Amino acid sequence: MDDSGCKPSTGYSWSILENDCIQPWDTKYVFEGEINNAPLIFSKDHNQAEIMRNAKFPDNLILTKKLKSKLNTWAKGDLMLIQIKKDSFVLKEKNRAIGIGKPRK
Repeated sequence: MDDSGCKPSTGYSWSILENDCIQPWDTKYVFEGEINNAPLIFSKDHNQAEIMRNAKFPDNLILTKKLKSKLNTWAKGDLMLIQIKKDSFVLKEKNRAIGIGKPRK
């Protein structure tokens, strides 16, 4: 068991937004690019996005929706997640694209 009570040996990881142990490969969205295979989760109201820990980010990240943006945009510090199509998102760090979030195949 890890600190969150999840059992990594069975593939479970803690999701802040789900407030539960989940199997990351069951998420709707996943990233390609520098953070390849990092799961992307949205809160039920879509006001928050969670990027689960990966090789680049050792901890889960929560990005908050920017309400006064023309495009659906979530941000945290230098990170910005922008919805570019119905089911497609680009993650930028310091305005440089580092990943594309798409539906899991």
